[in-house]
Amino acid sequence: MKGSNLLFAILFFIISNSAISQNRTYANKIVKKLKVTTPTNEGKVYVKAKSMKSGNIGVFLINRSAKDIEHFIGHSSHIEFSKEAIDQNGEWKIIDQEPTRYIICGMGVRHIKLQPDHYTWQKIYIKKYQGDYETEVRFTYKLRDSVILVSNPIKAKIDPVFFLPYPERLVHTLNLLLLSDSIPKTKQIRIQRNLISVYSRHKPVEETIVLLEKFVNEYPESLWGKYTLSRFYIRYIGKQQETLKKAETQTILSKVLSLIEQVPKEDELRYKRIQERKKIYHQLLLSKEEWLALDENQYENREGDFYARLLPSNVEKVKIRFKSD
Repeated sequence: MKGSNLLFAILFFIISNSAISQNRTYANKIVKKLKVTTPTNEGKVYVKAKSMKSGNIGVFLINRSAKDIEHFIGHSSHIEFSKEAIDQNGEWKIIDQEPTRYIICGMGVRHIKLQPDHYTWQKIYIKKYQGDYETEVRFTYKLRDSVILVSNPIKAKIDPVFFLPYPERLVHTLNLLLLSDSIPKTKQIRIQRNLISVYSRHKPVEETIVLLEKFVNEYPESLWGKYTLSRFYIRYIGKQQETLKKAETQTILSKVLSLIEQVPKEDELRYKRIQERKKIYHQLLLSKEEWLALDENQYENREGDFYARLLPSNVEKVKIRFKSD
């Protein structure tokens, strides 16, 4: 059965790719013929940047060679020119990095065909990048793996934040939004949740936990915050299982249980999941006798209850839970 499924998957892949190659969609609406040709750059494919009256920049991919050029350009009709600027060290660096995109479905993908003495273009809205940093910008296009075309430079004033990698730039933007006093509470919560989402994908799990702890302290009524925080503590245990001491694992599991037990029965979907997970987490706990026998313990005894510092924040003291609880 497994062999037949594999064979079916291979056949589907071959047929799909064959159909796509035979029925390519060409974005020819953005291809024009050169009105005038000169000996300049004859026989070459090159990129040219030009300032426009509107203040924007036009970037042109021009084919002066004797052959057709055919390139994949994704689901949109945009030519993906990379943008670069000179940084404060005098080096060309990529600006406005975009998140990595993955094309799962081949339907609707577009290609572009440039015949000899034809060109295509993309308008760059420079206002998006405006700032106080005076520099030069240029644009590159990957023609082949070993061939990258580079445009002429153009002077511009940009915001240095665009030198940051995409995740860092997004964090910077979201934090700036949170500084505004005029944003209503509902929007603040949405922005902070977006920030947590960025951290969860691009930052270490420890930093995500610290941010979630801050969110839960600020919005203690947020069941989403508590449930999400519990998941990241479990992720932290999984990541650090070889280095965490037994007492540290016990403390984190105790925190997780205290968080998920605050989800009410009315939240049926989460509540059902939580009951299943509680059984698993309780099995991982030590008994009180095993806990007291640990040499690594640094805990506080308050009228028979035990409290220990929580990792990774190492600030909050958590009431320790035991297997028999």
